[in-house]
Amino acid sequence: MADNAYKPGKECIKCGSCMTVCPVFQNTHMEADVARGRLAVLKQVEKDEKLARSAIMRDVLTRCLLCGACENVCANKVPAPSRVIQGREIARKRFNLPKQVQLAALMDQGLKGGLLRTGGKLAQGLLGGKIDKSSGLYLRFPASFFTGRKVIPAFTSPSWLEQKKGADFSGPGLRIGFFVGCGTDHLFQQNAQALERLGKEAGLNIITVPGQGCCGLPAYAGGDRETAIACAKRNLDAFSALDLDAVATVCASCGSQIQNLPQLFEDDPEYLAKAEIMAAMHQDAAQILLDAPGFQDLLKQINAAAHDETPRVYYHTPCHLRFGKGASSAPLDLLKSLDQRIDLIPPGGLTQCCGHGGGFNIDHHDLSLKIHQSGLGPILEQSPEKIVTGCTGCLMQFMEGVFTAKRPHVEICHPLVLVDTLLK
Repeated sequence: MADNAYKPGKECIKCGSCMTVCPVFQNTHMEADVARGRLAVLKQVEKDEKLARSAIMRDVLTRCLLCGACENVCANKVPAPSRVIQGREIARKRFNLPKQVQLAALMDQGLKGGLLRTGGKLAQGLLGGKIDKSSGLYLRFPASFFTGRKVIPAFTSPSWLEQKKGADFSGPGLRIGFFVGCGTDHLFQQNAQALERLGKEAGLNIITVPGQGCCGLPAYAGGDRETAIACAKRNLDAFSALDLDAVATVCASCGSQIQNLPQLFEDDPEYLAKAEIMAAMHQDAAQILLDAPGFQDLLKQINAAAHDETPRVYYHTPCHLRFGKGASSAPLDLLKSLDQRIDLIPPGGLTQCCGHGGGFNIDHHDLSLKIHQSGLGPILEQSPEKIVTGCTGCLMQFMEGVFTAKRPHVEICHPLVLVDTLLK
């Protein structure tokens, strides 16, 4: 990437619209924490070597959730999140900044005992090499993640991909290639199980495509374009080898990365063609189910079933389903179709980013939770029994949020898991 990508700000007219929607700025009220100020600093760095190496610059590059709200409201559609990512990439190259430190590299700092005590099976899986080294979980869960956390996701072994080795299509239905994602593969396998069962009931032919790996978003968002491209090539080779009708994801972040794969291969015609095909075939799993004729009959069956309780449910839309190419209302539409079985709470409270933001949650954990709690309070006032969302990061953020708010009885789950539960 040319260094001129590091000159953002030229299209920004400094109107301040981004201030009205930026979750970080609304909590810190610092100009450098909003797109307008962030772009101005990034532009100035080109002329100031000292500023480039300063703590201010580190904050400019890391104190962004990449949620996309600023670009969505911007009159000029300035791609501020993309420019932050470009800034991270160029900073790594120009100043030889290391990649985000992984667990094993910190073992000589006396953290191992605490990691194994608080991190449980997830830390053991990362430390013991049970998780593929290309997995984005190494970036999502560095050593610092396990210190001071109240909620650690449960690590499941064997992984979903290991369980499905050798899987093949069976039956006459549409051939759906399932992109699993690291979080579902190791932490939230119930999401994959729900898709598999619901898809089968709806007459779909769903296969966990062998040979796939991390979507590459953690690396890409962190400025490690080379690793992101390597992840993308692995997945493109795996999915292009099969005759598929569609590609399904159960994680909005993975889905967003798939939608944006073509931008990684502007100078590589072979993989650009593969990326464009895969991006065009991708849909959120909820949309694929809703479009399946057999699924509508399934919804009627669920609504007509005898039941004793109608749980109050709040749906949180992940940022990657609110903005950009992967935007979709399918999960909410799915929940609305269950009007006889659930009491769906109207949108309100946390209608912005949940505050997780991948690496943001690691680098600025306290601020991440502050952003989350500012919106979680109004949601909890409506007494939800379940909060559902379709993103690995959002799921983890809400798990910690309700625990911190001393409301651990509130269940956090994926929309498909809720539907699958109602079907049983």
